[in-house]
Amino acid sequence: MSAVGSVRSSNPEDEQKIIKAQKKLGKECGLEIIYVKFADAWKYDSGSKLTALTKKVYKEQNGEEIKEIAVENAVPERI
Repeated sequence: MSAVGSVRSSNPEDEQKIIKAQKKLGKECGLEIIYVKFADAWKYDSGSKLTALTKKVYKEQNGEEIKEIAVENAVPERI
């Protein structure tokens, strides 16, 4: 049985660690993990126009500020 997935990270090395960990988990569950690459890695941009727009729309729709949390290198250490 196969499963298809896509991973994108701001760090190409971390992206490979994530893929390796997911393939290992898939193998332990009897799955072959197949990856499709949609886009290359990107660097985090704290001044992103998309971030500003997201905050604006959230406030308009919910009447309160969104709680922003940035996660970097969310990779299991034991791979």
